[in-house]
Amino acid sequence: MSDGSVGTLLDGVLAVAAVALAASSLLARGRFPAVGLFIGFGVVVGLIYARLAAPDLAMAEVAIGAAATGALLLRTVSAAAGEAAARTSPRSRVRSGPPRVAAVVAGAVTSAAVLGVALAAVLSVPPRTRLSALVTERVPDSGVEHPVTAVLLAFRGFDTLLEVVVVLVAAVACLALAPTPQAGLAPVPPAAAAPLSFLVRAAVPAGIVVAGWVLYIGTYAPGGAFHGGAVLGGLLLLLVLTGRQPPVLGPRVLPSGLALGATVFLAVGIVGLLTGGALLDYGNHATVAIVTIESSIAVSVGVTLAAFYLALAPGPHGALR
Repeated sequence: MSDGSVGTLLDGVLAVAAVALAASSLLARGRFPAVGLFIGFGVVVGLIYARLAAPDLAMAEVAIGAAATGALLLRTVSAAAGEAAARTSPRSRVRSGPPRVAAVVAGAVTSAAVLGVALAAVLSVPPRTRLSALVTERVPDSGVEHPVTAVLLAFRGFDTLLEVVVVLVAAVACLALAPTPQAGLAPVPPAAAAPLSFLVRAAVPAGIVVAGWVLYIGTYAPGGAFHGGAVLGGLLLLLVLTGRQPPVLGPRVLPSGLALGATVFLAVGIVGLLTGGALLDYGNHATVAIVTIESSIAVSVGVTLAAFYLALAPGPHGALR
């Protein structure tokens, strides 16, 4: 078989596997099997992105769609199973009420309305637009070479700043609603301590290098802050799940890590305003400003992903306060 035939066959297998895993995760009867199938779906989607020559999206999908989201779902399912067992125990048996059909219908109607508005907005865009041509023409003025990074940090920097603020607010709200945790981390079982310690020692330094590389190449190729932050978040979760407490997740450092991206982004924008330009005007130091903003956002994204998991862990892993 030729290389083209092998590639076509692989693409077909990945497409079928993605559809099958998605359908299986939705139709699975148990919660744990559904989460396992969902994690497998995230891995397959990451491979599809790799086949589409988008390695940054592939790593972000595996780190977020499979690893971080999978850990969050597993933690949630475990907590729900424990609460269900407590409710069905002889001492605390409480009759559950009927399903709230009205709430389900209202949610479906709202989702359909939002989808309709989004489709109407997309269809209202003129079929021929010069936006891509304008972006291509002005990329040299942005301080970076990659058009996506130029759009996110230069041409529509206000939108990206608001996105970073939204992520920060979500993390703060999640931590505020979290139950009071117990101090300390659960010890790793002795039988698993040796192989897990070796895995962490090998994976974390290499992962930090990969995250930095993905962050840096965003200036001239696919990559950037959110993809590098996803890799950092996966590394932090790996440390937490193996019984370690990264210093950046400590109660004193965590707030600074969460707010770093939004703070640096806004500070750089204010510097541009004070130096005679406009808010988020990087002037003659656009490359340095964008790399600084991207680096801070990557740290905040990684810390936020780990914080979401820790907020769901009121027991041994939740040393947040």
